[in-house]
Amino acid sequence: MVAAARGDVLPSLAAAAVAAAAAWLFRLLVRGWSPSRSTPATAVARLAPFLSLAAASVVVALAENAATAAVLALTDGAVEWPVGLRWWRTLTGVFTLTATGQLVLAAMASSGVPRSGAVAGRRPLPARRVLEVVALLLLTLGLTAVTLQLFPDLPLAFLLFVPAAWVGVRFPPVAAASSAGAVGGATIAFTLAGRGLFSDLGSALVSVLVTQTFFVVLFTTTLVLSLLSTQLRTAEQRAQQRAQLLDRVMTASSSGVVLIDRDERVLLANRAGRQLLRLPRPPVTADQLGFGRLTRGDGTPLTPHEQPHRRALAGGTVTDEDLHLPDGTRTSVLRVTALPLGDEVLLTFADVTAELAHTTALQEFAGEVAHDLKNPLTVVEGWSEVLEGEFLEAGAVPSSSGLPMERRVRTAAARMSSLIDDLSSTGWRPTGSCCTSCSTTWSATR
Repeated sequence: MVAAARGDVLPSLAAAAVAAAAAWLFRLLVRGWSPSRSTPATAVARLAPFLSLAAASVVVALAENAATAAVLALTDGAVEWPVGLRWWRTLTGVFTLTATGQLVLAAMASSGVPRSGAVAGRRPLPARRVLEVVALLLLTLGLTAVTLQLFPDLPLAFLLFVPAAWVGVRFPPVAAASSAGAVGGATIAFTLAGRGLFSDLGSALVSVLVTQTFFVVLFTTTLVLSLLSTQLRTAEQRAQQRAQLLDRVMTASSSGVVLIDRDERVLLANRAGRQLLRLPRPPVTADQLGFGRLTRGDGTPLTPHEQPHRRALAGGTVTDEDLHLPDGTRTSVLRVTALPLGDEVLLTFADVTAELAHTTALQEFAGEVAHDLKNPLTVVEGWSEVLEGEFLEAGAVPSSSGLPMERRVRTAAARMSSLIDDLSSTGWRPTGSCCTSCSTTWSATR
């Protein structure tokens, strides 16, 4: 009797050990094959981790089935052939349940819903979305009833892929997995009850195997469609956000930016570019940019082939070239850069009129300062030479001759010191207004 008890306990312990080993192997494979940035809550939120989960499920199901067959062979001494088909049942359960569970975790993590089930800050669905959900639910229930209940003898199982495709394309992965799981579960339930399309296939084993195959195909198709659609929608949203960000940057930029293609069509022209080129409306072609108005510094107009965009289209590069843009009352100086970008040309403009005026004022101011500082130095140098000559000739210079010379040197040094103090007190900085202020103050103190 003890031996009989041991014979009953040993297979159970072996089966439990096999199940535990299969769970450990599955966890190890999922962690090793999933991308490095995946987490348990987002492991199947993208297509690549989902495929890794499917592959791990296949390997674990095969390994678990082989281990179970070996245990049965060692304990009972014989293994019937249907045992070899258990791996498909294991694959179906592990794959669908794990994928659905992790999608639920991902949805909870992304929506801020705590795992205890409390709902926090969930926005209500729009009315149009509610109507779509109701229509999808009615279609799914109707086709399920037609396929499994009303006309089970007709090969209408393909009709169930219509709502599957709908939910896959229009809804997130967690909804797609739940919908496919519900339809697949209903199919299996009808088959086990002896009803439905797959209930009469010659044997119960074949019916169950075909039903599980249909479930896996339906589940995989729905979820792959949903994952791909979600990735496309996410990519589109990111592209729109980046386009909006680029538009804000281009609008806020003080430099003009224009993009022209090889056919001389204007693909982009920001607000600063239109203002610098004094365009009354957004340009469509390069001719409307008014490059024919640009001239060189001496007033010579540019020929059509010398215009910046055409030089860049010809393979050249224009870098920080100052061109003049006359407008009747005033002439602006634009610093232009034109870079070829494949079949397009990127032009940038910057108004350097004030900068050049500042530079000119600074140069004039520096010239005045240099002239006024040189005069005292010349006085110091001249009288120092005279005093040196007197020392060389007489050896000793009487006070009647030396003191006047020394006073002139001191006066020149004091003058230089006063000039330097005046220069420091003006608060000079390299801007045009300060240069003009410095020049005026300097001229008044001379």
